[in-house]
Amino acid sequence: MSSRKDRRMLRSNLSRAKDLGRCSALAQYLYCLLVVNADDQGRLSGDPDTIKMDVCPRVKEVGFDDIPGHLQELEEQRLITVYTLASEPILQLLQWWDEQAPMQWAYPSGYMPADGWDDRLRFRHANKVITLNWPGAADGTTSVPLSELADRFAQQPSAALAIRKALGNRSPKASGKPLPNPLGNALPKPPKQGEGEREPQVKSPPGAPYVAPGLRAEAAQQPGEAGMDKLQDPDRPAVAEGPARVRGSVSSRRPKRGGNPQVDMVLEQIQKDWGLPIAFWAKEVPFVKKALDQGYTAEQILACWRSAQESPRWRGQWMSMATLLGDLGEFVKNGGQPPRKWAWVPGQGRGATREEPVRDPEAVKQAWEEAKRG
Repeated sequence: MSSRKDRRMLRSNLSRAKDLGRCSALAQYLYCLLVVNADDQGRLSGDPDTIKMDVCPRVKEVGFDDIPGHLQELEEQRLITVYTLASEPILQLLQWWDEQAPMQWAYPSGYMPADGWDDRLRFRHANKVITLNWPGAADGTTSVPLSELADRFAQQPSAALAIRKALGNRSPKASGKPLPNPLGNALPKPPKQGEGEREPQVKSPPGAPYVAPGLRAEAAQQPGEAGMDKLQDPDRPAVAEGPARVRGSVSSRRPKRGGNPQVDMVLEQIQKDWGLPIAFWAKEVPFVKKALDQGYTAEQILACWRSAQESPRWRGQWMSMATLLGDLGEFVKNGGQPPRKWAWVPGQGRGATREEPVRDPEAVKQAWEEAKRG
């Protein structure tokens, strides 16, 4: 049986379109391949390495180092947009619904939408047809209220977001702002009776440094700028200025340990290097354990994570252990040299390219040094 991706459509006037005609021939060809490989909401990974392997693996004329430039051409013509969520670049085709208007079914995407983008959903679930923001159809189903659907799709973030919109409860989406966390809310639960009142949540102004919840009240009573002079740790290295870190909510409770001393040692050292509590400790444990079970050493895991933090791709961004595990093999195979895809910075200038292609480890180092000086 063919999949829905086998039935993508290209508009008949695409060959005469002025926006696409302003792009190079290879960028036009790449655009057509992006359309036929996108999911039902017109989204796919914006990582150049993933695009090369999944979208155009047999097109020799479109190399890894050429893809960011082609994406920039398409983005300048408002054919696509590349945005970053949880440190992962995502590509959205902006003319998707004009080209796929005849589509009869559209399932939820595995990626959250960009700011201002509304998904259109019409799909089958539990022998029922669910429609959300679908032209000419009412939201929901004939027998299940939307409020009940929101609970059923709690584990599918994009579908849950579309349901909340239909209910009129529009949660903030962002490019560069925290998004609803599909892993659940890690905020501390209200105290039981007799344990005292819960500390009120205080929203920090944009750009303010992170302050642990238990220290906010104490800091407010101290002299100086918001009492921050009392919170400075002389043994803690200063955090270099850079892109805003996107991380989940941090619980005031102690993180659960993995039961494996070596796993805990790795995560504790990473947490010390990161300078802030790991938001979802328990989610990182299985991937560290899997790396150790595959024969990698704790020193190799730490070296890979620290190398990533020095790269343009991950500087100032949290790199999850799941992502690290995907790049650890290449890092070790190259003798401790970082993967070349770390030299590409997603979202900078909407598809910014490197000045020169990075083809060997020495060139990678040189590119990073130039990025640091810049």
